[in-house]
Amino acid sequence: MSDFVDSIYETVVKKIQNDIEESGESRLSLRFSFNIDDRNELVNRLTNELYNVTETTEIESGIKSEFLLIKKVTS
Repeated sequence: MSDFVDSIYETVVKKIQNDIEESGESRLSLRFSFNIDDRNELVNRLTNELYNVTETTEIESGIKSEFLLIKKVTS
């Protein structure tokens, strides 16, 4: 795992877990500097931890924002 992904993973998981407890899903903005390899690595690790990760794009007032929509996989 890259140092970048490793350094943010724990913070990301805490945010995700709190969001999922409150609303059932979490949205992780991709506005901060993710290169494609780091993003893929993070998505793979989250998927391995039983999260359903979907990339989504929203356009609001002409501004394009990319997010990872993350939900806990339920059995």
